[in-house]
Amino acid sequence: MYLLLLTGLVSVEKIHLTTQLARYFADQGERVAVLDNISRLHIDPATLPASVTYQQINGPVDFAADLNDIHADRVLLALSETAEPAQTFTGLLDVPAGTAIYTLALIDTRTCDCFPAMRETLEDYADLTVNLPYVIEDVITAL
Repeated sequence: MYLLLLTGLVSVEKIHLTTQLARYFADQGERVAVLDNISRLHIDPATLPASVTYQQINGPVDFAADLNDIHADRVLLALSETAEPAQTFTGLLDVPAGTAIYTLALIDTRTCDCFPAMRETLEDYADLTVNLPYVIEDVITAL
């Protein structure tokens, strides 16, 4: 299993990117699961391809429990904008064995201007920083 973790303070853009990536990977023939942990808004399952499995997670993510029964090639986890980065990345130690992890930090101008320490922390932990607005082809290429 390949876990793609989308982090950051933005909600709308995280929803759009998760939906676009789910569509892309499903079109490539992968079994895709979307886990929606976004606090302020949620992904509309109707915007996802029919083959994509969707699950909403309210509250903190328990990586071991929440990923244990997922049967997918690629799991897209849209993490809550309220999730503490240090706690999140420590929690990744609990992912099921054999799970590859790749993390994205979605960074917008508000994060840069109003929460520079949060931006720095997200960028330090993430495998890929996605500055908004993004170009989906560039994100896919970077992945």
